[in-house]
Amino acid sequence: MIDEPIPDGVYLIQNEGGPGGIFVQGDLDRLFLAIGEGWQYVEFQAGESTWRLKFSPSLRRMEFSGPDGLLEADRVPSGMILVNGAIASLSAAQVDTGGLLTPALPAQEIPCVLDGVSLTIVSAASVTIGSHLLHEGLNWMKDVPYLKGKQSQLVVYAGGRDLVDGSVLDGRIIIGPGAPRETKIQASLTAGDGFVVEGDSKTVVVSGGLQTSALSLGGNRLKIAPDERLTAGALPPAPGPAAAEPVLLILSVRPVNWTERRP
Repeated sequence: MIDEPIPDGVYLIQNEGGPGGIFVQGDLDRLFLAIGEGWQYVEFQAGESTWRLKFSPSLRRMEFSGPDGLLEADRVPSGMILVNGAIASLSAAQVDTGGLLTPALPAQEIPCVLDGVSLTIVSAASVTIGSHLLHEGLNWMKDVPYLKGKQSQLVVYAGGRDLVDGSVLDGRIIIGPGAPRETKIQASLTAGDGFVVEGDSKTVVVSGGLQTSALSLGGNRLKIAPDERLTAGALPPAPGPAAAEPVLLILSVRPVNWTERRP
């Protein structure tokens, strides 16, 4: 134990047993998720610095690169990502032929979570989602998402507390103004300080679950479709809140608009 603060940066947690998860000290400008040729990519950008985690469950290989160089291992890391700060943009990306990541365009529904991979992103402060977040093999049938036979999971948690000193932060999950008009998210979302949809004329479809202390839709629409794999017993429990049956609990409602319709 030391009294000095942790320097800002992205750290791969590891010991004699091999690589673990990722710890980030400080805010992130971008956190990209992408898949390419059987590899899961997770890229972190803060200021002028970039770190990348790349791993393949089938090959049991991992690469972690950053300003300090490249680390390779014959092990697959944990899918736990702890960010002691805010994430200004959590978005999908695509991998080009040179291995570089480029952000997905709003109209592109690019899968960014590899089948068989479980990712849990825990942020001390707010998380802003800027694109679709879709799994490999996700199919939409009559506007209902299906992931039958798939084992991937994505959990996003905004806690509202500093992970080191426990100080109070803004722990919201925000659908950013630049997100697609119909934003599709396959994840279990937990927001300690509220779920916010920014922009106009949006429909946000969450396939999985949403736990939050407040909703601020701003005239936009929210649809929640429970993950059918939970009821079928085909999915191991994720490291976050989940329910096999649809649950809706409203403790208070404050109407902001009222329309009276006469027969």
